[in-house]
Amino acid sequence: MRPPANIFAGGGHDNHDGTGYVPAAFPVTRNILIENNTIIDSPGPPLDAWACENVAIRNNRIIAEKAKNCDIQGEKSYD
Repeated sequence: MRPPANIFAGGGHDNHDGTGYVPAAFPVTRNILIENNTIIDSPGPPLDAWACENVAIRNNRIIAEKAKNCDIQGEKSYD
């Protein structure tokens, strides 16, 4: 088995209006590292993190050649 390529092209995204969404009362996942990936032309947000804590997202490359109104921000920290 070969190691993963760390390249995601045109990946999926649940595009819904949030109807019926109920936030989790506690973190569902913890201690996540998303690092050294290339994401190409994601049809929705290239990365999402919900109901989690201690998440590090660093050194990722986002290529949005086909995206319109794409707002990519980095170096953010949320508590």
